[in-house]
Amino acid sequence: MRRTTRHLFSIIRSFIRDARTNRKKRIALIIVLVALGFIIFNAIRNNAPAEKSERSMRTVTLRTIAELSGNGSELAVTGTVESQSEADIRAEASGQVVSVRKNLGDRVVAGEIIAEIENNFERAQVAQAQASVDAAVAARQESSSLTDIRLDNATHALEQERVSAYNTVQQAYTLAENAVYGKADQFFTAPRTSAPRLNISSYGIDDLEERRAEIGDSFIVWKKMVEVLSPNTSIDTSLSDAEARLRFISSFMRDLAEIVTRQGSSTEVSDILSARTSIDTALANVSSGRESLRSAETTYRLAVEDDAQAAGSGNLSTRDAAVRQAEAGRALAVASLEKKIIRAPLSGTINSLSIDVGDVVAPNQPVAVVANNNALLIKTYITEQEKAFISVGNTVRISDEFSGVVTRIAPALDPVTRKIEVIIGVSDSQADLVNGQSVRVSIARTGDVEDVNVREGVRIPIASLNIGTKETAVFGIDENNMIVSYPVEIGPVFGDSVLITGDLDPLLRIVTDARGLKVGEKVSVSQE
Repeated sequence: MRRTTRHLFSIIRSFIRDARTNRKKRIALIIVLVALGFIIFNAIRNNAPAEKSERSMRTVTLRTIAELSGNGSELAVTGTVESQSEADIRAEASGQVVSVRKNLGDRVVAGEIIAEIENNFERAQVAQAQASVDAAVAARQESSSLTDIRLDNATHALEQERVSAYNTVQQAYTLAENAVYGKADQFFTAPRTSAPRLNISSYGIDDLEERRAEIGDSFIVWKKMVEVLSPNTSIDTSLSDAEARLRFISSFMRDLAEIVTRQGSSTEVSDILSARTSIDTALANVSSGRESLRSAETTYRLAVEDDAQAAGSGNLSTRDAAVRQAEAGRALAVASLEKKIIRAPLSGTINSLSIDVGDVVAPNQPVAVVANNNALLIKTYITEQEKAFISVGNTVRISDEFSGVVTRIAPALDPVTRKIEVIIGVSDSQADLVNGQSVRVSIARTGDVEDVNVREGVRIPIASLNIGTKETAVFGIDENNMIVSYPVEIGPVFGDSVLITGDLDPLLRIVTDARGLKVGEKVSVSQE
């Protein structure tokens, strides 16, 4: 070996010596040296320190399937902003639209005219019916006695008091609802559920939560009564009922105002005192209205008795019957005219207006949508498995900016979507949301790891999946920090998450972002 090496070096020395005088050998020597340098450079590069290889190694984060499914943390879903009060307005009669008084986005109050369908004939009928009433009244007045006039005045006064009492009950309900929902509820968590929670100190008034729940039940019954109420129903009973409910709410507001005054900000104190004043005003109006109605009823009863005594009979006179008949005819004419007038059924904003002057509409054709865009809720859907982790009263983050609370969970699956509807109330009064907007919501979840069953299905981020041509899997690592695969089946996609099923332990730690990784690849694990 030594002899061969000495011989090789002897040949190289001889070649270098000859290259000094021979140009071709000199060029050949340069080429050999360049080639030799290139070989040495590659050898050094391929044997770089392991530290450099480790520096380019992919770092991954591991989480258990239970953690990624959101158990014990938050469930992220997409919801749609809707109005708590919204009305789809439809045409009640056919004809050509002759007037559109409002534009898309305009604010309207309940009863305000939005548009009119051609109604010249109906207006003529109303004018004719009014003329008949005037004639009947004039004929009665020409021959009526003082007793008849007194009875007529008493009847008219009683009708006015009934209408006034009806309006008083309606206004009392509205004031009470605004005071409780709009002002008092800011001091409660989940106020519109069966278990509201006071979020400030009670200062020893420990029954406010129970009384708030009772008020919620009272509103449900009261609202149904108000919806069927009319001036011709037992309005005196409705006034008494409203008075009793308002007294209960007044006591509640008085105690709530006392504790808010001790600890609330100036704005909160102003809000609650204003709400209490509204309730007291409504209570005074109801009490006054009840007394006025009873007085009118007494005057009417005495007038009827006097008229019957004067006439020798309790029956209505022919002239009275003629007036009532004319008034009934006028009411029918007005009802026909109203079918040609499109009004806002509630106060709010016109979110949709699908008619214009000259259009021809048919009965029951949609023409507009009016909604209260300041009283919003969010509607979303969850799977049957996720329902076990969600309950009424759970807090919600809306678009990572605003707060909310779960107010209702449907008891069963929707037969079409095969999902469960969840209603979320918006707690933040300053929330910048728009009716119809899609938003991202994160619902605080409850439950234990033992409740997570991968075989039945759990939802994890799509980024945690590796979707290959042969199988779909999640990635874990072995004891050597090498990527290993765990096959799963995938189900419906929900935004940036997907439902998976498989025979996996919920405590299995998997890679949170499997994108770009391969089975057998060595990785480093983040210590966060």
